[in-house]
Amino acid sequence: MHESDNFKSPSELYVSVGTDIDTGIHISILIGKIAVLESKNVILQAEINNLRAEIDNLTYDKLTGLLCASIARKTLESLVNEGNPFALIFGDLDGLKQINDRFGHDRGDELIATTGEILRNHFRDTDVILGRPGGDEIWGMFSLAPRDEDSQSPSISPEERVKIIKQRFKSQVNAGLDQWKQDRLASGEDIGYVGFSVGSAMFKPGDSPDDVINRASKAMAKDKQTNKKRNGVVINN
Repeated sequence: MHESDNFKSPSELYVSVGTDIDTGIHISILIGKIAVLESKNVILQAEINNLRAEIDNLTYDKLTGLLCASIARKTLESLVNEGNPFALIFGDLDGLKQINDRFGHDRGDELIATTGEILRNHFRDTDVILGRPGGDEIWGMFSLAPRDEDSQSPSISPEERVKIIKQRFKSQVNAGLDQWKQDRLASGEDIGYVGFSVGSAMFKPGDSPDDVINRASKAMAKDKQTNKKRNGVVINN
């Protein structure tokens, strides 16, 4: 037995060294109360963890870890109602239907999940709010209001900031998808063409949420057609 095994807590020591009976009983009672409270704390912490998990299930999309469709929509509506300058990036995967048809929906879901992971790893949620409105569509919402760090760096116009973030959105996902394709090829699956088309829209005073969404969606569709011509492939989604 190690010497440390003989160590007692102060309360145990008080009881064992022959304190008067009343004090010893009082200390024993207090020790018992502490044990009860600690037991209750374990139960409460478990309940808290369960509630937090339930909140996460209602807030985040299970496949991508991004905001789920309803919360993403409410976030956009809130930004519109606030009336402050912001932009929406609208991203959409190219080639998902062909992957679902050739390799099954599990592989398609893997592609969507990979896209979400790439964006979550690249953008801080304090900079860009990411959401999955549905299917293979992904949104990125970010403020165009002046930031503190802007005063310490050369001035960038809102249009330039949107262009920069949109390019990051697209380049990061496409680079990640290229790696994913290589990994699949190493496993014997030639995925073929996979890409990511993006469009953007800046909020204008008087816009409704759908106004912003429609402009960003149309810009994305235009980018998708450009990608189609550039890569010489037929994209059905």
